[in-house]
Amino acid sequence: MSQQRRPSSQQKMQQNITQSINNLKTQLQQQKQHRWSEQKMNKELFDFLLQINLQQYYAKIAQHCDGSLQQLIDMKSTKDIKDLPFGYQIKLQKAIEKMSKETGNKIPKIEQKLQNDQKECCWICFQLIFESIDCYGKKMCSDKCKQVYLKEIQINCKRCGKVKTKYDAINSYGEWYCQQECAYTEEELMFLLMKSSQLKK
Repeated sequence: MSQQRRPSSQQKMQQNITQSINNLKTQLQQQKQHRWSEQKMNKELFDFLLQINLQQYYAKIAQHCDGSLQQLIDMKSTKDIKDLPFGYQIKLQKAIEKMSKETGNKIPKIEQKLQNDQKECCWICFQLIFESIDCYGKKMCSDKCKQVYLKEIQINCKRCGKVKTKYDAINSYGEWYCQQECAYTEEELMFLLMKSSQLKK
């Protein structure tokens, strides 16, 4: 009987040890993930994210770089920040590369730049700007970047083909129009779809 119980007892002990190790690993991982929240918010990192309009993702980004802007720049790649949407990963990557080139990756220069009264950066190229050009509420560093942005937001009216920006146009049933008078009614759109399908046949 004792020989039959011993393997069971050893197995139970092994399970307890494994469970304890797993619990310890989980605790260490949680401590690492929440270490940033136990510290004061890093103003330098927050200001940098504020410049590129990503301050709402401070928590997700901070836990990957221990709340340090310098460590974020040293990461070189933002692919490891999987909680960040892909488009924002690219935006953050470009901003890091820009900052790294301008400062030579030296933290004193970064601090000096962030302490400057001007905290804006170009919506298109992310360059820090002192005199901005406003374009539909977005800050641009030059007319060139302004024209790039205008091309990104321009549409062709579904009815008359007139070119306008999305901010000056209207959207109806998923189509863009230069003005309300041009907008097709639901019946007109149904007729156009039927006509288009008949022509394809």
